Amino acid sequence: MPVQIVKSAIAGVIAHVAVVEGERVTRDQAVMMIEIMKMEIAAESPADGRVQQLFKRPGDTIEEGQPLFSLET
Repeated sequence: MPVQIVKSAIAGVIAHVAVVEGERVTRDQAVMMIEIMKMEIAAESPADGRVQQLFKRPGDTIEEGQPLFSLET
């Protein structure tokens, strides 16, 4: 099955991870919440699939374009 690397569209801090590795997700489901300037923005799944690997954990600082998680579709 194809694997897609989902990257961050913004810089910020990982506030919350809503899934675990191996969990099935649906398109547009929030996988992680990114905090930026006291607001939380969802990093969503671009397709139905299974979260293969989480690259970031709560508290991690991220930059735009950094890999967040891999998705097996």
